[in-house]
Amino acid sequence: MRILLISCNTSRTPYPVYPLGISMIAHAARRRGHVARTLDVLLDGEPGIRSAVKTFRPEIIGLSLRNIDGDEDMEPKSRLHGYKELIRCLREEISCPIVLGGSAYSLFPEAILRETRADFGIVGEGERLFCDLADRLAGGLRPAARIHYNRRSLISDLPAPARDARILGYYAAAAGIANIQTKRGCPLDCAYCDYPFLEGRHYRFRPPGEVAEELGMLRDKHGLRRFAFADAVFNDTEGRYWGIVEEIIRRKIKISWTAFFKPRAFTAREVGALKASGLRSAEWGTDCSTDQTLSRMGKDFTWKEVLACNRLFTAAGIDSLHRIILGGPGEDRKTLSKGVRNILGLKNCAVSTCAGVRIFPGTRIHELALKAGAVGADDELLEPRRYFSPLVSPAAVTAAHRLVAAALPSAGPGRSPFSRARGT
Repeated sequence: MRILLISCNTSRTPYPVYPLGISMIAHAARRRGHVARTLDVLLDGEPGIRSAVKTFRPEIIGLSLRNIDGDEDMEPKSRLHGYKELIRCLREEISCPIVLGGSAYSLFPEAILRETRADFGIVGEGERLFCDLADRLAGGLRPAARIHYNRRSLISDLPAPARDARILGYYAAAAGIANIQTKRGCPLDCAYCDYPFLEGRHYRFRPPGEVAEELGMLRDKHGLRRFAFADAVFNDTEGRYWGIVEEIIRRKIKISWTAFFKPRAFTAREVGALKASGLRSAEWGTDCSTDQTLSRMGKDFTWKEVLACNRLFTAAGIDSLHRIILGGPGEDRKTLSKGVRNILGLKNCAVSTCAGVRIFPGTRIHELALKAGAVGADDELLEPRRYFSPLVSPAAVTAAHRLVAAALPSAGPGRSPFSRARGT
């Protein structure tokens, strides 16, 4: 079949991110014998997409929906309208089946399929399920089930994405940074997080040598020197990430990189090795600002460990950015006040706070919101809703958030030059 895959992400904050997901689906489809072409909404826009549909005449279209909300701080807007508009444009050009996938779709499958009036949906990893659906459609069989759930077919061999050179060129020019995935899955138990649902609760690793080869290829062939590891957490609990660090050093791959880190007991020697491999910026999943709120959010580290990590990494010349949620489970007026003091006590780093926790279906935050009556059982959560601890008023949390934001210039060097880049 002729398959057209479109990345629908329009976010440019903090910079546009290459769509790894559609590259992986395209690679899997080609291995099944299909002809796959990839487009990107940011690069191609509506005119380019309409033109490609007219010339390529796809027999199936796959849309990757990465985000459900926009980038606004206090009042994020749903992106559903934009997805609906894109599908409307596609319907004007062609009548082939439209299949939805991606992280945003997987969190709200029934609601988004109903709202957009697409034909099918893939929940979770799509390399196998999308290709299975394409095979059946190619054989003239239209499945009765519209939503296909990936509950037991998580792939264990994670291939390097066959990146589209045209799309990669656009992102290389626009951002100058490439995102790379070294593993999938996350066994951590953060109350707000949807990663275990999207990728599973067990790690699946790519071989360190393969990751290093991809880094070298992107550097030598495409001139990229800056990279962001797009894993949920780079420093996995098994310590397998050290294989990648060691491989970069052994092969003398001269790059700079960033990743999302969990605070833990690092040694100065370990931080030195990370620095030697090119680590320039660490984005910390600090998430809360007191021991009480850390524990209630499902974190297994303390504020003392946060401070220790910050000291070690900044002393080594590695920029640190801490992302912190105010108003989460267990937050009260005392923890809020203490938390603000703790945040402002962080030295030589950047801090990004938010007020309240975005509620995603199936998370422990969703369960708490249901018990507190903050949302109803019939609330589909397509429009962004936030959970606030019942022990403190949302107004107090918002005021604390704004106080920290106003004080940031005196608390650190500003926003890290790198920031989290997820393109799956």
